[in-house]
Amino acid sequence: MKKCPYCAEEIQGEAIKCKHCGESLVSGGVATIAPTSDYAQKKIDSYLKQGFQIKFKDEKRVQLVKRKHFSFGWALFWLLFMGIGLLVYIIYYLAKSDEVVTINLTEKKVPGKMCCGKEYDTTWKVCLSCGKPLV
Repeated sequence: MKKCPYCAEEIQGEAIKCKHCGESLVSGGVATIAPTSDYAQKKIDSYLKQGFQIKFKDEKRVQLVKRKHFSFGWALFWLLFMGIGLLVYIIYYLAKSDEVVTINLTEKKVPGKMCCGKEYDTTWKVCLSCGKPLV
């Protein structure tokens, strides 16, 4: 076992490509990496501890990447948040009843009752505007 010079993960001694970061360990011979300053190495190490992996490294620069991951916590939060709204609507929908209007086609118009400037036929018991009983 040896450490990958790119990502510092344990790999097989005979490996020619790192299984963690995908870097080739052989190019004509054993791959070499330019030495880095202490400051740059500390910065790289801090990112590696945070879960970043080395994607590319040459003599002048290093590119690190942190793969996105699926968060079950956020998924559960949004499912509950949206799910509760959906559940409330479903309960509202199921609690509603159909509106049914029956019109007698043989009925003749009878003078209705007046309240709040509106005329109501004899089937209405209260004014829709003020709520007073129609007499």
